[in-house]
Amino acid sequence: PSPSTGSAATVERFTVGGSGAGSGAASGLADSLLAASVALALNGFDWQIPGLALSVPGLLVILAITLQLGGGLAWLPLVRRKLGAFGVPARPKRRR
Repeated sequence: PSPSTGSAATVERFTVGGSGAGSGAASGLADSLLAASVALALNGFDWQIPGLALSVPGLLVILAITLQLGGGLAWLPLVRRKLGAFGVPARPKRRR
C-alpha cells in the first residue's frame, strides 16, 4: 500500500551519494561511476601534489646555483683581462 499525502515521508534506503528529491538508485550509480572514473583518471595524482610542492624549492635552488656559476664563468675572462693573470705565466705563443 502506498502512503497517503498526509502521512510521513518515505525513507529511501541503500542510496549511495545522493540525498533529497530526485536522488534514486540511478543518481547513486552515476555518483559512484563518477567517483570511480575520477580515481582512475588521476591514478594517484593526489600523492604527486605534495611531492611537487616539495621539489619546486629544491629545483629553484639548483637553478640559482647554476645561473651563478654560468655568470661567474662568463665574467672570468673579463676580470682576468682587467686585473691581470694573477701571477700565472702567460702561455708561449706558437710559431706558425
